[in-house]
Amino acid sequence: MLSATIRSKPEYREQVRELLLELVEPVRSEPGCLYYNLFQQSEDPAVFMLVAGWANDEAVAAH
Repeated sequence: MLSATIRSKPEYREQVRELLLELVEPVRSEPGCLYYNLFQQSEDPAVFMLVAGWANDEAVAAH
């Protein structure tokens, strides 16, 4: 599992959210991608987390 936390400035939150959402489907279609999910914190909606699972190290490297 790989994860990344992204914190946007509050005034750019919606723009960052839209850009991150644009990544979801293309990454999910990559060979070896088991899951790729975007979460937004309810306590602080300017904080996003991407969580990804890959079949093997080769799939991660190709990503």
